[in-house]
Amino acid sequence: SLPPAPMIVGLVLLALGLKRALSSVEPPTAHHWDRLSVFVLYGGALLYLLSLTAVERRTIGLLGRSPLLGIVLIIALAPVAVHLPTLAAVGLLAAVLVSMVLADLTVFRRRHRELHELVAPAAARAIGTGVTPRELFLDLVVVYAFIQVTVLMTRHPSAVGVVQGLAVLTLLWAAWCVYTGIGNALRSESIVARLSVLLIVALTLTIGIAIPQAFDRVPGGLPGPMIVVLCYAALRLLHLAAFWRVADAALRARAWRVTVPTVTALILLLFAAQAASRPPGPDTGRLEAALWLAAVTVDLSSGYLVGRRFWNIGSAKHWTDRYELIILIALGEAIISTGVAVFDRPISWSVILAIAANMILLASLWWAYFDTDAIVGHQTMQSSTGRQRAALARDAYAFLHLPMIAGLMLLAFGLRKLLGLIAHPSSTHTPLGHLALFTGVILYLLANQAFRWRVRGDIRPVRILGILLIAALAPITSPLPPLWVLTILAATTATVIVIDSQQAVDLRRQLREPPPSAILADARPMKPLQ
Repeated sequence: SLPPAPMIVGLVLLALGLKRALSSVEPPTAHHWDRLSVFVLYGGALLYLLSLTAVERRTIGLLGRSPLLGIVLIIALAPVAVHLPTLAAVGLLAAVLVSMVLADLTVFRRRHRELHELVAPAAARAIGTGVTPRELFLDLVVVYAFIQVTVLMTRHPSAVGVVQGLAVLTLLWAAWCVYTGIGNALRSESIVARLSVLLIVALTLTIGIAIPQAFDRVPGGLPGPMIVVLCYAALRLLHLAAFWRVADAALRARAWRVTVPTVTALILLLFAAQAASRPPGPDTGRLEAALWLAAVTVDLSSGYLVGRRFWNIGSAKHWTDRYELIILIALGEAIISTGVAVFDRPISWSVILAIAANMILLASLWWAYFDTDAIVGHQTMQSSTGRQRAALARDAYAFLHLPMIAGLMLLAFGLRKLLGLIAHPSSTHTPLGHLALFTGVILYLLANQAFRWRVRGDIRPVRILGILLIAALAPITSPLPPLWVLTILAATTATVIVIDSQQAVDLRRQLREPPPSAILADARPMKPLQ
């Protein structure tokens, strides 16, 4: 159990080294790149590889040849990297890591195959129904992209900025849903699948970096709007290629239902990016907004235009697990916004109380989804088949989870503004953060109720009354201090969820307690230990 700890330390050092490398590219911070930065970067990679070899030796009794090659090369090249410019030093380390992959495919192919054969049974069980490591790797980049959406809203604190952030979020959501569906249909860990995911990760990361400039062109840099649109176009074209790979002959014959709306949306986005790159005029903003709105509408409507056959879900567990994870990611973004808002201020009692109220609010929203609704959704998907399962996957998950994510993004933006006022009392108070905070909670709870109605067909009166109460509190609490606003919202939301949860006792017991047959099976006498 000890080797993974050094692996984590190595990754932390590697991240620190990359951060210093990226910050040193800009002239004002170039002096920060020094000998220590090189050793932090290379030392992190070295520590990770040393720990990886220890894990392989301890668990399966074999040593992978490529990690040993990487260790030797890093030790040999670190003194050389000290005398290189920043980009050259990072590129040299990247070349070392790429050479490890190439060595596994060529020189060390036999030993690499032996390692795969040893772990194949466990890997097959994981790939069968669960979320794979490559999908989790993609989710890590989605976390960063979600953070950048709130950064875009924060840099443009207006109704237009919020709408722009939600538009970019919708495109990210469409791409994520597409690749979740592809991952559900194509359960493979082949080299081609892994390289495809790495390309998707690189494109998504580039989009995330450019999101704050998705609607503006910063002087002296590349056009942010065009970067976002071109990377998104590459993602969707990869989706079309993957769809052609996994679809059967009947679906390929109707591939135009996927191709036409996708290409139409991409053309509209290209026109919008071109409009944003031009010098600002009296109608430039309106034209850009209209093109973005049309593109997002076409992209979303394509989910219904393609028909239910295109939503064929093989593994219900994999599908529901992916959407539960994305809800957790969005909740995590709200937590990150809390830290960002107060990180540069002394800790005071008002900040501590605000953080406590914030955690009560987020815990209540987490409970609202994961107490019974997530389980009901999974069981309903599991018991349905054919077109019924396809319609559920499309309506309850691909479409109704989007407003839940949007609500959490609005909540994160509102928390960032409101907690900023608490940590910086001299800051200018604007109603936008207050409105985003309440709108985010209301939108999340409404979408959660719609999801419950779609999978189970019932409406919870307490939840509806709670939503109406929160909506009524929004204008009433507007003149109050930010700490009072957050406390009242958290207390109201928690009270509504607790009362609603008390009315679901029987359902919770039915969902969470195993049937008698399973209890009897577990109660069979065990064989004595030898």
